[in-house]
Amino acid sequence: GFHCYDNDLLNTTQWDHAQIIRKAGFPIICTEFLSLTNNNDMPIDYDKLMHCMMRAEERKMAWISWGPFAQYRNPNKKDWVHKTLRYTPDFEAAKNRYGIDFRDGPQWPSDGTYHIKSLSAGKYLARSSDQAWNPVHLAGTITESSQWKLKRFDGNLFRLYDPSSSTQCLHGKFDGDMTWQHTVTAESNEDWTAQKFQLLRTGDGTYQIRCRWGGLFLTASKDGSVPTAPLSQHLNQHWQLFKAD
Repeated sequence: GFHCYDNDLLNTTQWDHAQIIRKAGFPIICTEFLSLTNNNDMPIDYDKLMHCMMRAEERKMAWISWGPFAQYRNPNKKDWVHKTLRYTPDFEAAKNRYGIDFRDGPQWPSDGTYHIKSLSAGKYLARSSDQAWNPVHLAGTITESSQWKLKRFDGNLFRLYDPSSSTQCLHGKFDGDMTWQHTVTAESNEDWTAQKFQLLRTGDGTYQIRCRWGGLFLTASKDGSVPTAPLSQHLNQHWQLFKAD
């Protein structure tokens, strides 16, 4: 049994080490991993919890989570009752949203080329080509510029590349106060969190696209009239993926 507290969701060092031990012939179970907002207190942090579950499930490794809370007799939590501590329907909703299926395995988009359509604006996310840091806009019809190559690098986290170039990818451009000004394509940089996008399932083939930098969502304007694709924390827009290859 082992505990896994990789605090960076992109760090799999401890999971990888557990796999090495298992390959040496030892039965393995993860008996505790990140589940809470801080390691010893509520509320549940579903982002951390679901990513740990994804890693364990993908590796077909037995696991037990730390949350909601294991220490029922902790004197600092004397006023808590079982209703406070138990998993609620939010857990099942989060599991579905993060693409976790205990029976059929992880459910996230496969790597490949897609067209990405805004359900509210009825238009496709597309690239323009008039400058080095290319702006992104919404196109009314499917065109070559509306193709995006999805490359998964962990759980439901993806990079969205220009399929004609392995060096250009979708990039959330921020100003000083962590507001997403607009969306561009930029030279790929493995360390830039603004190029790491989380796909959260909202239905069959539909997703919210959340940038890991700032946790904000890719959106169009409310009425779809603005041609650019800005980001707003309050416009949690849905996008539909259409396989292009």
